[in-house]
Amino acid sequence: MQSLEWYDSFYGPLYPLDLKDYLYNQRQCKQVKSLVKLAACKIIKDATVTSRAISMLPTELFVPLMQEAIENGRDRAIDVLVSRWPFRSLGLKNLAPPPFQSLNLLYDQNLLKNTVKKSLQYTTSIVHSFFESLKKKYPTKLRFLDLSGHPTAEVIALYLATHCMLVHNEAQQKSMISMYNDTQQKISQHCSEASGQEYQRFEVDQTFPDDTYIVKLDAFVTSDETLAEMCKALRVSSFPESRLKICLERLDATCLGVELVKQLLGEVKPEQLQGLRLKYNHLTCDNFRELAPILKTYTNLTALDLSCNKINIFYSDSTSTIMADMFQNMEFLIRLDLSNNRIKSKVSRLLTKLKRPLMYLRLCGCGLTKNDIEYLSKSHHASALQEVDLSENSLGQSIQHLVVFLQNMKLTLHVLELEESVLSDNHMREISQILPSLVQLLYLNLSGNSMCLSTLSTVTEKVSELADLQIFRVSFSRECYSHTLDAEQLEGEAKETLKKLLTRIILSVKLSKQLVLTLPNLIMSELEMESI
Repeated sequence: MQSLEWYDSFYGPLYPLDLKDYLYNQRQCKQVKSLVKLAACKIIKDATVTSRAISMLPTELFVPLMQEAIENGRDRAIDVLVSRWPFRSLGLKNLAPPPFQSLNLLYDQNLLKNTVKKSLQYTTSIVHSFFESLKKKYPTKLRFLDLSGHPTAEVIALYLATHCMLVHNEAQQKSMISMYNDTQQKISQHCSEASGQEYQRFEVDQTFPDDTYIVKLDAFVTSDETLAEMCKALRVSSFPESRLKICLERLDATCLGVELVKQLLGEVKPEQLQGLRLKYNHLTCDNFRELAPILKTYTNLTALDLSCNKINIFYSDSTSTIMADMFQNMEFLIRLDLSNNRIKSKVSRLLTKLKRPLMYLRLCGCGLTKNDIEYLSKSHHASALQEVDLSENSLGQSIQHLVVFLQNMKLTLHVLELEESVLSDNHMREISQILPSLVQLLYLNLSGNSMCLSTLSTVTEKVSELADLQIFRVSFSRECYSHTLDAEQLEGEAKETLKKLLTRIILSVKLSKQLVLTLPNLIMSELEMESI
């Protein structure tokens, strides 16, 4: 499997949406670039010009030059800047924008694909430039390379791991030859009077200069080859004498299986890891109990993704107790995804012991029950949650508690997804009454729930009162679907008419309430046939 094909795997708990300044940036006019940025943009267009310029410019200007080179994908300029980097460290977080800055990434797969490609390009380009500058003995002062905050393609993780082993093997070889030379020298001194011959001294060519280098990254591992090399590299990195060390801040171990996951986690330093994804590993309750003692040591995790496994906690009280105890140890955990594991009726047991209230919670397709939603509505998490996804659960039976849950998140909630949640017209009307109070809401997904035209119009009216809402996803009403012979044409006309109607409703409400006339992006989706 190639990591580049799994674009959706990069977004989720490990990489939060940059929501802090999102609304501010949306409302601001495009800022005029400073003279420094304009000059930097010009200089990095030609690597020869870049090389000449940095010999005359103060070291403080290396940073804006590198920012422009990275953002514009100028690989040759990056090569030049890295080869003569005047500082001991280079952090990608300070040079490139966060990878996920747009709410459109939540539904637009093409945008997500291009965004991930661009982010992967950042890490790939810098890693290549860094190692080439060391091999060619360029006068760079760079010793600590921090790529965290951006995903690293699996091929680059493998590239780093093999270099780590190369440097280690060279060091061992050098040590052995040094011992041999010392022994030969002693023998030569002892026999010099008799033979009068000098001994032959052996030398070793080193790939890198004789110094210590550290590379921090977010690794994506899906293949046996990468896992084997990464395990060896992480083990070697723990040796005090190691000259090239790999440090993991986030780890995505996908489609490996429990035995390989255990092997990899056994080599990672728990105190360094902040984000962990174990998606699609076919983990059962028994497998999780095997992993739990290792996972329990990862006390610095802020993000954990155990989604798309077979940890069916509903059938195992012992597993839910072990998982709850594990969460209790993770005192910094604020982003959690347990989707597509059967955890119905166990949410309270799992999340009660979390010391910090969660900011991101995804429980998609977990078979949630009325008791689960009731717990969430009263929990300490409700007042802190910013992103919530309860899609693909039957939430109709829990509507009263769901409304309370939404009410308690009204001051913090930015992203709400209730897709395909079996919510009827009556349920939607109840939810619509609480929607205007969600004053921080930027993204609302109600698609996949069957509504008649009247209900959809009511919901749209209430949604229109949200001044900051940027994206509203909803399915076409049932009336749009025809069963006549000329169904395709009639359905197309009905859908176009509905879009125009909803747009008019939004505009009318904003005008009547004197709200800012910024219309949310209305994303319409098809209903499943069984819902019509």
